[in-house]
Amino acid sequence: MGKILRWIIIWFVVYGVVNCITPIFCCIPVRKFWDHDAPGYCIEWGYLHYTLSAINIANDFLLLLFPIPILVKLNVSARVRVILVVTLTCGLVYYSPLWQQNVQITDDSTGLQLRLS
Repeated sequence: MGKILRWIIIWFVVYGVVNCITPIFCCIPVRKFWDHDAPGYCIEWGYLHYTLSAINIANDFLLLLFPIPILVKLNVSARVRVILVVTLTCGLVYYSPLWQQNVQITDDSTGLQLRLS
């Protein structure tokens, strides 16, 4: 079981690094990632977001299951084990944004504007 947990940790570290770097290097040349007027092209952002989101959801469930083998092997009373499970389950609050309604903002909100008229 230790080898499996080690590989899961390695997966999270590698995926975290790749998840940070991938959006930058999805444009050729890289400068186009920051300057949209620069010549070149980028892959379709929608596909990248959906792919990374699907992997993130799978990672979240994997992370949710991660402590179970450790809890099973603990030499503690059933009461302490239940308290630990309840404490770790509080992490499900993280999923609360999944049930929220998203609000679509259609204006350009990149700068502060003040209208005096």
